[in-house]
This record gives sequence, structure tokens and C-alpha cells, in this order.
Amino acid sequence: MNESKMKPIAMRCNEAQFNEIKQILIDNLLTVSSISPFDVDCILVNNRYGTLGMVTNYENSYINNDHNREYFDKWDKDTFLKYCGIEVKTENNMKTIITAQELLEIHKIACDVWKQEIKNYFEKLDINQNIEFTQDEIDIMFKAATKSQLPTLEKIFGKQVKPIEFNRIKTGSQVMIKNTGKHCGGFESIDESKPVEVIFFKTPYLLNQLGKFLSTGYHKYYTTFHQEGKFVFFNAESDINYITEVVQY
Repeated sequence: MNESKMKPIAMRCNEAQFNEIKQILIDNLLTVSSISPFDVDCILVNNRYGTLGMVTNYENSYINNDHNREYFDKWDKDTFLKYCGIEVKTENNMKTIITAQELLEIHKIACDVWKQEIKNYFEKLDINQNIEFTQDEIDIMFKAATKSQLPTLEKIFGKQVKPIEFNRIKTGSQVMIKNTGKHCGGFESIDESKPVEVIFFKTPYLLNQLGKFLSTGYHKYYTTFHQEGKFVFFNAESDINYITEVVQY
């Protein structure tokens, strides 16, 4: 949780959507309390009593209130987490709206069970002959796809890339990194095309490019990586955009 980046938010949400982020909120030290049934209290907020970091749900009447919340009528997990100061890197770049012709392409390569599932979606086409899938529906489709079916799904929806769960990164994690403006030292000595090992993640102490331990530095927080006896460290006070992929948590 990055407290400096937290902003008040109120967002329409159901129970399944809340359950998807509940553990992420808890892992990032937000307080989740007084959660009531979402069929009545369908507005999720991150500042109960006006205190940022306290997550609960309210009824519709709390859309307009005196706690400066920005209201979103449609659920978006990444937006809610962003307003909670949680970094979740989403690089899917997948489209969720496809045409009837693209839906037909999926139907052609589907197994008998999925052919019936896809057939049902034709009834949901809008007046422009398009249909919008939820990300959950797309995820299920990709998970069920065989090796031969996958290229068709990737052509239509785009390549599926898992978001980075920064709260799971720890000492020993294997990640890919790139050089950004937050680089502090040692990057020129490593091979950017290979994974690096996380030594310290968002700590006030670090190992510099010579491998020397420093208890403090110019910045408040650092992330230190290791690769084949070489060390590189970055400023970790704000967005950690230099981690591009997690090979192993």
C-alpha cells in the first residue's frame, strides 16, 4: 500500500468481485471490516468514516457523501486497487469486445461442449453485432483452450499476460527488469535479457553495485537485485515500473 497515492473511491461491486480483491487488500495492510451482503450494500469504499485504508460496503445512498469519494458506476478491479495505493501491473492489452464474425471463429474451433456455450453468446449480440465479454469469462476460455485453439483466441482477444502481484514479491523471487529513471546503480553490469533474483524488496537498506551493505541511502526505500555475482538497485519509494515480469514468486 502506497499511502501517498491513496484517494477516496466508491465503486459499484458485487460479492464475487469483492472476493477477488479481498486478500490483496488484506495483504497490503488495508482494514476490511463490516462487510454486509452485496445485494443490498453494493457500493464498495476505501475510506470508512472518512479514514483512508478502511474498506467496507454501503448502500446506494452513500454514492453522494461528504467524504470526497470519486464514484464509479461500473466495477474495475485495477482502478479500485489503484485508489487504494496498491500497485497491480496489468499488461494484458486484451480487448473484451468482439464482433459476431470473431465469435463465429471461436465457435468453429471449439469442442462440442464449448460450441454450445459459444452459441448462447450469439443471443447477447448488441445492435452493432458486437458482444462484450468480462475478463473472468475470457480467463475461463483461455484456461480451457487446447494448444491448437490458443492461437485463435490470442488473435481475437490478444495475448493473455498475468498481472504482476507486487505484494507477493519477496527475497528469492525471480523477475525481469528494465532500466528506468528509478535506476540507482549497477544496471550496466547485468544481462537485461535474463532474470534477476530479488535480494531486498522495498527496504530502507540495500546492497550497492559492489555488493556492499548500506543501512540507509538517499531514498527512503530500495529494491536490490542479484544476477551471477552482480548487484543492481533501484529507488522503491513510488511506482516500481522497472519490474516487467515475474518468473517465479
